[in-house]
Amino acid sequence: APPGREAQEEDEEEDAFGADESLPLFVLVLLRASPPMLHSILKYVERFTPRPRMLTEQGYALTQMKAAASFVESVRAADLVNLQPGEWERHMSASVGSQG
Repeated sequence: APPGREAQEEDEEEDAFGADESLPLFVLVLLRASPPMLHSILKYVERFTPRPRMLTEQGYALTQMKAAASFVESVRAADLVNLQPGEWERHMSASVGSQG
């Protein structure tokens, strides 16, 4: 490898955006956007996306969105740590209120 190329590759790896960073963002976007008919849309996209396409970044994003939707659907206050009293209720009522 040319001089400096290894350092550049290491920097790119450190800057890589993985599931540890992207999944919480998908959860936040999902909660804030509160898209109508999300499960139907996800099923539609999954059903009509060719298998090879599911192995691309777009397929990965779909998988991340499905994981975020599953998390939002099943999470309870007891599952989370370091919540202040009333914080769960405040955020969830704001989220539910924006869906109406």
